[in-house]
Amino acid sequence: MIHGRFQPFHNGHLEYLRGASERCEEVFVGITNPDPRRIRPEDSDPLRHLPESNPYSYVERLLMVKAAALDAGLELDRVHVIPFPVNEPELWPAYVPEDVTQFIRLFSDWGGTNGSQSPPARRASRTSAPEISFSAPLSSTTTS
Repeated sequence: MIHGRFQPFHNGHLEYLRGASERCEEVFVGITNPDPRRIRPEDSDPLRHLPESNPYSYVERLLMVKAAALDAGLELDRVHVIPFPVNEPELWPAYVPEDVTQFIRLFSDWGGTNGSQSPPARRASRTSAPEISFSAPLSSTTTS
């Protein structure tokens, strides 16, 4: 599984999706904050929860992900786009299989106000070079 806001889905997200699809037969793509009423402020980025930072609806983002996957030559029957309540881990088992592997794209600091895109996933640690890492099964904290 990969996950992100995808506001909008950009080339960095596509690289993230390709990396996950190269490592597994099926990829769940979790669109975080699918319900704008449930978006929570984050200390790491004081603007991230604002409506102007989240202009696309869940359905618009789902269509962006599917179109990008198709354009990239990925088989759509291997890519499952789902809502993913990232801030409510107690709900994750209702959305993805328990044994799914979560791929996390690691980036340097995020949340600056310089107009750059936010990274596609919550990072596990800080690093200067993007990479994909693996997390434990969903039953303990994950996704695939």
